[in-house]
Amino acid sequence: MTIIPPDGPPPQGLFPTTKWTLIRRLQEGTEEQALAALETFCRNYWYPVYACCRHSGFTTEAAEDLTQTFFQQLIRYDTLKRVSPEKGRLRFYVRGAVKNLIANHLRHDLAAKRDAGSPLLSFSLEGAEDSYQREPDTLSDPYSLFDRAWAERVMAAAEDALASEFAMAGNLGHFEVLREFLPHKTPSCSRIEAAARLGVPDGTFRLHLHRSRKRFAFLVESEIAQTVSDPAAIREEVAYLVDLICK
Repeated sequence: MTIIPPDGPPPQGLFPTTKWTLIRRLQEGTEEQALAALETFCRNYWYPVYACCRHSGFTTEAAEDLTQTFFQQLIRYDTLKRVSPEKGRLRFYVRGAVKNLIANHLRHDLAAKRDAGSPLLSFSLEGAEDSYQREPDTLSDPYSLFDRAWAERVMAAAEDALASEFAMAGNLGHFEVLREFLPHKTPSCSRIEAAARLGVPDGTFRLHLHRSRKRFAFLVESEIAQTVSDPAAIREEVAYLVDLICK
């Protein structure tokens, strides 16, 4: 059975191919599309926001409240409907908004200040503190930690997309071996051992790995293209985020 991932673009609908697709759906789509886009946005960004708040000195409980408040304010004031590609990368916008929230001294009584009548998306912060405790001590700047947490989300989304492609081809078991050798991973075995696990020569394994890494890079760039308006900045953004993960 071949373990070569498919070449070319992914099947239509596997992931958005236009820049700022998520925000455009939120701004211009139907009510159902806008809600789905908003839920995706919150799911992608909630942990980077939480990690940034925790690294800024807030307790676990305060960071959770700040995270909830951040997204509540985005919803209440329709902030995302005023965001545009011309204003820069979406990551920069979100990071700046978190910085402003922290600067507003919302350290105390956040839970009491929430408006119970405001529309809130339902998302869980379960596991946030465990993830935060595993973050590297070398990142002293909370906004660098925000970037790293976002980078991890980008890599995870691309990895999931690649896994889906292998699954569609009936080769998910092969992907479980190959995924350890993706650029952001630390393999638990040597390449020779991995080739033996798949029952292929080392040269064949190298070819499969090369194609998998190339496909993964394409998927990462596609994730970035959703939030970066300038095509020339996509590879720069990818290089920066990969560097954060691989430090």
